Amino acid sequence: MQIFVKKMEHSCACNRFIAYYYFTDGFMEKIAPTDQDVLGRILGCVTSHWFKSLDRLLTEEGFEFDHVRMIVLINVFHHPGLCQSCFTDMAGRDKASITRMIDEMETSGLLKRSPDEEDRRRKLLYLTDQGKDTTLRLMKIGKRLEKQALTGIKPDNVSICRDVLLKVYTNLNVKENGGMRCHVNNETVDEADR
Repeated sequence: MQIFVKKMEHSCACNRFIAYYYFTDGFMEKIAPTDQDVLGRILGCVTSHWFKSLDRLLTEEGFEFDHVRMIVLINVFHHPGLCQSCFTDMAGRDKASITRMIDEMETSGLLKRSPDEEDRRRKLLYLTDQGKDTTLRLMKIGKRLEKQALTGIKPDNVSICRDVLLKVYTNLNVKENGGMRCHVNNETVDEADR
């Protein structure tokens, strides 16, 4: 029985990575990567593919916006009164871009802004009836993509994956930002708790 290890390069749309395989008697199996950097690259690829797939589905369903607007609508749906500034970190966009995007969403009748009674400079976001209907349709599209992405994966593994990813997110968020804090209906909420 001959055993040897071979290093092979792979690429996906956004990254190139190296995987190690071992060969035994004509069979090839991938050696699970242990390098922390590999996890980051895999997460980057998955995120990129997820958002590209989501944007494609949104276009196919006749929506004229991308996944970032979907993220805003779904978060406001679940947390009415969420402050506009929360989306700068959440969406990875600068304040001016978020303001323009929310202006467009308000003009199109999906959102409305109200000043916070405690701090009139802060704008709180609420969905209109049209925004709620649109968000329910968007959530169905998101569920459809999730179902496709998780095909063939056991529910226990999905649960473990979610738990691990939430912990990774919390660890990075606390380290980099001291924990993102948002304002929902005059209450300060740690984003990781939402």
